[in-house]
Amino acid sequence: MSINSKINQLKGYTMPRYTAGKENYVSFNAYFPPTGKMKRKKIMLDHIDGKKNRREFADELCKKIVEALISGWSPWIDSEAAKKYTTFDDAFNAYLAHISHELKNGTLTVASHKTYNSYIKMMRIYAETHPITYISDFNSEYMNGYLDWIYLERNCTPRTYNNEIGFLVTLCDFFKRRKYIEENHALLLKKIPKSKCKKQRDIFTEKDLKSLFSKLYEHDKKYLLACYFEFYCFIRPNELYRVKLENIDVKKQTIFIPASISKNRKDALVTLPEVVLDLLNELKIMQKPHDCYIFGKDFETCRTIGHNKMFSNYWDRFIVSSDKGLLPQLKGKHVCFYSLKGTGITKMLESGVASIAVRDQARHQHITTTEIYAQRQQLKAPEVLKNYK
Repeated sequence: MSINSKINQLKGYTMPRYTAGKENYVSFNAYFPPTGKMKRKKIMLDHIDGKKNRREFADELCKKIVEALISGWSPWIDSEAAKKYTTFDDAFNAYLAHISHELKNGTLTVASHKTYNSYIKMMRIYAETHPITYISDFNSEYMNGYLDWIYLERNCTPRTYNNEIGFLVTLCDFFKRRKYIEENHALLLKKIPKSKCKKQRDIFTEKDLKSLFSKLYEHDKKYLLACYFEFYCFIRPNELYRVKLENIDVKKQTIFIPASISKNRKDALVTLPEVVLDLLNELKIMQKPHDCYIFGKDFETCRTIGHNKMFSNYWDRFIVSSDKGLLPQLKGKHVCFYSLKGTGITKMLESGVASIAVRDQARHQHITTTEIYAQRQQLKAPEVLKNYK
């Protein structure tokens, strides 16, 4: 194959040419998706009278054909049918552009944007060894292969497996709206039953909680402050790294969680208990500029934003690590940084704080969500039955 032929194949077309003689026509080659090869297209001009008129018409036609070919036009398929020949990469890039636009408009959270990007990254890694050309081939068979790879080879949890399916449904719905595919084949995928997807997250025992707080007070008060915000104020990690000093009102003992960083997209006020306020003052954090993040880059109180994973990363490296962890015995107990939230809610209810007050502090939409924590602690054998005969 000549160099020019290779170049034309990469472009997907050859330049149109006018031929005059017994037959008068403009011809060119263009990529034909069904066969994966170039195919010749011939446009007859014999119906135009006069050599000069045919020449002028042919020159103008060639210019328009070139412009159309460059823009992606195919002479073999209409504009709607052509969409199913959108390449795998082009379709995924279109989705990434779509969610970036949603992030910019505020209709998608930063956390969701990062998660969706992560899903796409994994699919592209799989596609390196299981390539497909057109997005129309992104069917249930291909997606099942991807899910098997995620679940069996990468050893993901049942919960992650189901989350992958949920994302595939959303992704294919986007492709269907764009008419890249005719049907959302992800709807045919089967999730793992919920009974097998329960979170492995327990609450801290009184002993472990005291050990954690005392060790951190001795070795790292800044991370202890993060734990206090989780345990007493129930501020989620995805929110906590974006809280600024300007959100705190020391006199009113409140923290304002704006809708822009809140999980439920609503403004809310959270009470700041004195124990948290005392540690804030001890660390002299409130003396910093008001536009600083409390937990900025590298846990510093600064104007550079940190990362939502820094709390869990610290936990893995410096709390439960067998090498340099403060409490390596916690590893395997199904407790983590975020477990402090559930533990805090449970302890607050046990201490007699009204469910409504706890609900507002936890920013639960319904009181029934809060009461789940209370019910879990009430699952005990009734005293009246212990000696029943």
